[in-house]
Amino acid sequence: MLSYNPLEEPDTIAEIVQKLPLEVLDKFCWINSTWYKEIQHELRRRWKIQVLEYQKLDNEQELEMEEVERKYPNDEFMQGYLHCEIWGTYIKRELEEAKKQVEIESYLLRNGMLYEQEKEMHASEYVKSMEKLSKLAGLDHQNAIVFSVLNGEIKTIENKLDEYYSRFEKLERTVDWIGNYVEEQTGLEPDKELTDSSDSDYAPPE
Repeated sequence: MLSYNPLEEPDTIAEIVQKLPLEVLDKFCWINSTWYKEIQHELRRRWKIQVLEYQKLDNEQELEMEEVERKYPNDEFMQGYLHCEIWGTYIKRELEEAKKQVEIESYLLRNGMLYEQEKEMHASEYVKSMEKLSKLAGLDHQNAIVFSVLNGEIKTIENKLDEYYSRFEKLERTVDWIGNYVEEQTGLEPDKELTDSSDSDYAPPE
């Protein structure tokens, strides 16, 4: 008489795999056909979530930028400054979502969990995901595809992000300095003429 094993029940396996990290799913999918099928469903579910999360962030960012353009229709400086601020808010979140999507797609493809038509669809989505990464990191498309199969791809992108954030912070310091300088020169009295700035204690930030 065969003994009952709950770890062979699809419903039980489905509950378990929802709590497992990707690297564990990658190993457990070959336990037997039932585990394979349930892990296949779970990976597809997670992939859809990542696609929707990225789209949600992208839409939110676009709406915020459009709001800035409506608020400052004739002020290119304010548009550029606030667009940069919005971009800095969303860039890391979008990058994380894109990285997760690419990782899930790689597990689906590697373990043969897609039918031929689905392979074409996910291959296309994989390229789109890499284009997202390349756009976020300032890399061209071909470089992004090459980096996707190398262990150092994520480090390269993160280094690029650090560089962008450094530039953004420097821009913020410069804008603050300009604001303080203008206030010193013109803010004391409404009719005060601009003074000679050669003896000013203010100097642009490094």
